[in-house]
Amino acid sequence: MALIDDTQPFQILVVEDSASDISMTTEALRDAGVRNEIGVVRDGIEAMDYLRGLGEFAGRSRPD
Repeated sequence: MALIDDTQPFQILVVEDSASDISMTTEALRDAGVRNEIGVVRDGIEAMDYLRGLGEFAGRSRPD
């Protein structure tokens, strides 16, 4: 029995406060052929809100 459903792409959450690092990371992922959905938040508080689906992140799917 597989624990991971490999028919669905993984979602990736990038937690980074530097705009240039966000750009570099997402560009590197795209250049590497990663086609996964990439979410970006700026700090740990936003990351926890994102993961819990609170505030501006209500209704968003959680990353894998």
